[in-house]
Amino acid sequence: MHHGSCPADGTALDPFFGARTTGLVAFRHGRHAIGIELNPEYIQIAANRPRDAAVSKLPISRATSS
Repeated sequence: MHHGSCPADGTALDPFFGARTTGLVAFRHGRHAIGIELNPEYIQIAANRPRDAAVSKLPISRATSS
């Protein structure tokens, strides 16, 4: 993540969230993250990634289509 594009305590938007790497890096650097992922396989990978103490506050929510 490029720190110049997201100020401290800012929010990074990742429209291709994949395995949530951007979200983890953002969180570890004091930033928030919003991720969008349509592929259910990547959503499952992201949900199953190991959660250490620094990541345990990073929520994963699943949107449902109407």
